Amino acid sequence: MKQTVFGLGVILLFVGIIVFSISNKPVEKTDLVLLDDVKKEWDVSGNFSKGEKLLVMFPPVDWDGIVMNGKEAIVDVEVFDPYNDMTKFRITFERQGGASIELKSSEGGLIVEEPIEEVGGLTVYDGLYRAHVDERAVYVYNMGPIPWIKLYNDVGKKEYPHRIFMPVGIMLIIVGVSLSIYSAIKPKRTRRPQRKRV
Repeated sequence: MKQTVFGLGVILLFVGIIVFSISNKPVEKTDLVLLDDVKKEWDVSGNFSKGEKLLVMFPPVDWDGIVMNGKEAIVDVEVFDPYNDMTKFRITFERQGGASIELKSSEGGLIVEEPIEEVGGLTVYDGLYRAHVDERAVYVYNMGPIPWIKLYNDVGKKEYPHRIFMPVGIMLIIVGVSLSIYSAIKPKRTRRPQRKRV
């Protein structure tokens, strides 16, 4: 009986730790704040604080309208920090229908996370950041100016959707520890030998 109670306490303790860990796990949510939105122009700009996430976005590409130079079409995007240092991205559109983004150069104004899935990064300084899209974008957008460019501040926030399970996890941990301690310190019952009646 004592071993059963101890085993049950250990099981409840581990289940409680797992439930508590899950309830305390954050989920990153994207919250985009639009700073600049231009149409048929090549530059966007906006004020950022140090450590904020800058994102440059464009309209979807019409793959049938792309003018390829051989097997691909290339568009460069240059992001300038408040001190005019440049971070250069290259977007390569391939004939098969895929696109890739690579970092061509960085003078330190942005921290770019790998793998690169978007044009942007974390700002290093407070102040005005400006993004310039290479005029070769006309080959990607039906030989006309780019329809629009948008500059966002991605103020990501953490949410805890499973926080409601935290009290359950805490209770399981308390009960598990209590049962384990109780079974460990509880004295073992010993049966008294019965006297034989004469």
